[in-house]
Amino acid sequence: MAQQQMPKFLEDYVKVDDLIKKMNKEYPEGRLVTEMIEKTADMVVFKTSFFEKDTVVPKCTGHGSKQSNERDWLEKAEQKSRGRCLRVLLGSEATVEEMEGIAPSKDQSSVQKNEDPVKKQKVTYKYEGYTNDKPKPKTLDEKVKDLEDEGLVTDISHKTQALMDNIKDFTLSICGNDLDKAKLVAAQALGELHITKNDVNINNLQSIKDTIQDIVSLQNNEVDKGE
Repeated sequence: MAQQQMPKFLEDYVKVDDLIKKMNKEYPEGRLVTEMIEKTADMVVFKTSFFEKDTVVPKCTGHGSKQSNERDWLEKAEQKSRGRCLRVLLGSEATVEEMEGIAPSKDQSSVQKNEDPVKKQKVTYKYEGYTNDKPKPKTLDEKVKDLEDEGLVTDISHKTQALMDNIKDFTLSICGNDLDKAKLVAAQALGELHITKNDVNINNLQSIKDTIQDIVSLQNNEVDKGE
């Protein structure tokens, strides 16, 4: 049985700038070309291609997208596409730019560990008077909210959605932005790993991406043989 990999901090992932330095060293005559291929009021998509020397056919490509409600969305989407392209070229793991908002940072973890538990504790005082009125029962949402305020539970729905968005972007990038194909490939990968959408987490994210990459590579090889 494989040993479960411990979750990484954001700082443990490689930066796109470091991959660019590695590319310049290993491919001194290579070219990294980035272009905006789609931009709406809600989102933007960049495509980055790597060319060897004077070739006109890219050796590999990568796509990156961001929502318009995110800070520096254009710059981040462009850098994200560069990272995805260089990951394929250099065989790298996920980048800092790709895992931002998904993996926790060391600073955030340190703050949570050092936080004074006494300050987080809620203290209530009983009113000295008397009343016959019974307190109104709290709804389930109100109870959960109270637990969140006391730090006893954490709402992770937004993190799960961020992970699914990350998988969606990755699958689209290697499927040539073919949405229907990307949906089928992602569903096949989750099925092969026996993982539901609710089970997706930071620990199995890379395994899901690796499976998606294997499926697409196999499909492309079959197409090449057919031709």
